[in-house]
Amino acid sequence: MKRNEDLIRKILLIIEGAGKTFEELRDQLKVTDYTYEQVGYHCYLLYKDSLIEAVDVGSCGDNCTQVYTPLSLLPAGHEYIERIKTDRKWIKKMKNFIKDTNINILSINITS
Repeated sequence: MKRNEDLIRKILLIIEGAGKTFEELRDQLKVTDYTYEQVGYHCYLLYKDSLIEAVDVGSCGDNCTQVYTPLSLLPAGHEYIERIKTDRKWIKKMKNFIKDTNINILSINITS
């Protein structure tokens, strides 16, 4: 199974905003457009990257090795989320700036 950065971002943001109990978190992790195995495997990757605290709930068949269910964010997970939010804010500001100033990026000739 390939690593999906969009799914990783969604999982981290769900964990950050989730309720305090394991059951609430598990219910909120039912991400549409992704299977249980995909979500569980990406939680495993986040656990291995020391971004979340998680529990091993077993294997998910032939396509991946382990499925993990998250418990909470670790400090590195909080830092990762802050970087995502900052980058998204910057991109949004730049898009608005370009839109507001009617800059046509394709017509700008950049020379060194």
